[in-house]
Amino acid sequence: MFEPTRQSGQAPAHVVARMVTAMIVDRHRLFVDLMKPVLESANLRVVGDANGAQEALDAVGRAQPDLVLLEISPPNGLAVSLGTRVLELAPGAAVLGLVGGFDEAEAKEAISAGFRGYVSKNVTLASFREAVWEALAGAVVIRRGTEARLLDAPFDPNALLASQLTPREREVLALLSRGVTSLGIASRLRISRHTARTHVSNVIRKLGVRSRLEATVFAARYGLTDIREADDIGLTGTTGA
Repeated sequence: MFEPTRQSGQAPAHVVARMVTAMIVDRHRLFVDLMKPVLESANLRVVGDANGAQEALDAVGRAQPDLVLLEISPPNGLAVSLGTRVLELAPGAAVLGLVGGFDEAEAKEAISAGFRGYVSKNVTLASFREAVWEALAGAVVIRRGTEARLLDAPFDPNALLASQLTPREREVLALLSRGVTSLGIASRLRISRHTARTHVSNVIRKLGVRSRLEATVFAARYGLTDIREADDIGLTGTTGA
C-alpha cells in the first residue's frame, strides 16, 4: 500500500516507476477532455473514456484500469449500480464516484457498493488529486465540496464499512488481529477451514482492503477491535497452517 503525497497531489516517487492507468466515465465531453491532462499531470495514464453504461463496461473489461472515475447522475444518467458492474469486471479497480452535488444517502450507497470514494465536482483541483491517490492507496475518500452543508454528525466512510461486518466476521477480525491463521480460526470458532477462509475473504472485501495485514491495520487504526478480545473467543492457542 502506498501513501499519497498530500501537498502536491502527485504519486510518491516509488509509484511513478509503475504507470497507474485510469478511465473516465462521464456524459460531458468537455469535462472528460479537461480531466485527462489533470490525471496525466498526476502521473496517471488515461487508457479510455466512455459516456454510456455499456460503452463503459466494454472499455473496462478490455483495459482493466487501476482507477475508474464514474459520474453518478441518476435518475436519467449513470448510477451507482454501474459501479458495481464495473467492479465485477475489474475487481482490483478503485472506483471514484463523481457528482455535481453531495448527497449523503447516495454516498453511503456508493461506499457500500464497493466504491473507493464519492467526490463532488465542486472540490478544488488539489483536493481532487489528493482524493485520487488516497483511493489508489486503499483509503475510502469522501469530498463534499465547498457547497455542501455541514452535517450534524460527520460522515465517516470507514465506520460505514465496519458496520457491514456481521458478529461472526467481527470475531474473525479480532482473531486476525491476534495473528491467528485460517486453521486456528476454524479451530476456535468450531467451523470448517473452508468456512473460516470464506469469513476472512468477506472481512477483507467489506473493509475494502487487499490482504489480512491491511485488515488488521484497518481494525487497529479505526478501533474496530481490541486484540485482547481474541483471547475470549473459542479455544486457546493460535497454531495452524
